[in-house]
Amino acid sequence: MKKLLLYGGRFLTLASLVFLILTFQKHFAEIPRFALNAMSVSGLLATIAFVMMCSGLGSYAWVVLMRGARIVLPFRLAYVILGKSQIRKYLPGNIFHYLARLTEGKRYGLATEPIILSTGVETLIAAGTAAMGSKKVRTLISRVLFLGIIPPL
Repeated sequence: MKKLLLYGGRFLTLASLVFLILTFQKHFAEIPRFALNAMSVSGLLATIAFVMMCSGLGSYAWVVLMRGARIVLPFRLAYVILGKSQIRKYLPGNIFHYLARLTEGKRYGLATEPIILSTGVETLIAAGTAAMGSKKVRTLISRVLFLGIIPPL
């Protein structure tokens, strides 16, 4: 069973890369031309740094969530597992990176239940954060929490 998960995970990663390459080739002509100068290179480097920072924050959040299950997950290992699973999110369906997190976590000796629970909590936090941007949700929260004393946001 372990070998099936391992080879299945590798197949999904390869399928993700092939899908990305084919999609890139299909839409390459749609990418506008840009000048390679100091400003564009610094923008690219800033973007890369920002993505790495976001990945680091996501890894740290997972470490904290796993701590809630009394599992000590080193930051570096969390970063590796999330990094390996992120490529699979580009497969159609947007669920394979969750499966990859599970298979990679199991590969590094993490228990199944905390991985699933922490991933579910993380998803709920993301959905809740996104919902907070909705004016209807903000209005409802302000009315419920403040009993209408404070006007809606």
